[in-house]
Amino acid sequence: MAVGYDGTLYFYPGLGSRFGAGVAVSSGWGVITAFTGGVDYNGDKNPDLIARISDELYLYPGDGTGQFKSRVLIGSGWAGYLQIE
Repeated sequence: MAVGYDGTLYFYPGLGSRFGAGVAVSSGWGVITAFTGGVDYNGDKNPDLIARISDELYLYPGDGTGQFKSRVLIGSGWAGYLQIE
C-alpha cells in the first residue's frame, strides 16, 4: 500500500519476488503520516488498515470489497514515532 502525492491510496499486489502494478483503492488519504495494513486486526476476516493522522491512530476496517468502513480511533500520542507496523 502507498499514498500518492494526490492523496490516492494504492494497493500493490505481491507477485512472488516482486510487486505488481499499483491499483487505486480510494482518494482522500493525503493527511496520513504513516500506515500499515493487509492484516485482519478486528477479526472479521477482511484485511484492515491502521493509519496515523497527526498524533492519532485509527483503524480502517476493510469491507471485503477493497474499500474501508468508517474509521475508529484506537489511540493517541503517536506523533513521535517514525513508522507503525
